[in-house]
Amino acid sequence: MSNEVLVSLIALFGVLLSVTVSVFISLRTTNTEIQKLRTEIQQTYTGKLLDKRLELYPEMYYLLSDFRKKFDVADISKEDVKRLLKQTSEWNSKHSILFSGQTTLISVRFRKLLTRLVQDGFESNESLRELIRTLAELEVALKSDIGIYVIEFSDPAKRFSHYEDVEDAVQKKAIQK
Repeated sequence: MSNEVLVSLIALFGVLLSVTVSVFISLRTTNTEIQKLRTEIQQTYTGKLLDKRLELYPEMYYLLSDFRKKFDVADISKEDVKRLLKQTSEWNSKHSILFSGQTTLISVRFRKLLTRLVQDGFESNESLRELIRTLAELEVALKSDIGIYVIEFSDPAKRFSHYEDVEDAVQKKAIQK
């Protein structure tokens, strides 16, 4: 093989290697930019979803919290349950599209329970306990959707990670009185 052919082959190999590296770097840069764009879009979407949840969730939380407080001070009537079912169903019709999957499941279970209680009555304490338990689950799910995951108190030893922990603590305190 002559020197000219050898030099030509080396030059060709250098050009091919350079093109291959350039294509690889270009693809990698393009993929990185696409990933950045996807992340930015996702962050924008998540921010807007959270803003909308922060705007609308307090209304639903108010309905649940207000009902729970009535339960603490007086007997709940069938009309109270019927009213709560109507109010939560109306709110759901307008805004439940913002729910996470978990909140959707709990909300459906809650409204089915309200419907059953309106139709069948709720004379037993177990029915009322189930209503309050499911209501508390929905409250926690709403909080979780807007980023409030843990209930904290000034005493670090009193930290609740789930509504059932809070309910247990409240029941123990009521028994002690």
